[in-house]
Amino acid sequence: MINNLVSIIFLISVLSLIAGCGENEARFSLVNESGQVISDGSVTVLDQSFEFGKVDAGRTVSGAINIETDSHYVVKINFSNGERLEKEIGYMTRGFDFEDEITVTRGDVIIKNHLVIN
Repeated sequence: MINNLVSIIFLISVLSLIAGCGENEARFSLVNESGQVISDGSVTVLDQSFEFGKVDAGRTVSGAINIETDSHYVVKINFSNGERLEKEIGYMTRGFDFEDEITVTRGDVIIKNHLVIN
């Protein structure tokens, strides 16, 4: 009887760990180094999107998105002059938190700093 109870408790503990050890998060700052005004844009991971409005040249906007599985960022930028940028960058996986500095230049979007937090 006690062995069965111990086995059930162990099984429940293992299943809880497999289901996830809490929420993981990708925190990011998007830095506008393009020399232009960003009129609006978005940072998307799977079906979660962080949308933002105007970001002046040299300014930063920050956000966070929950990590549900292996994925990457999809960054869409609309400049005030009508130009657009879209790029898939980075990598993240469940089980870790991430802090990324996403930098927008005139013709590219890159990750300058990538920090994995255990």
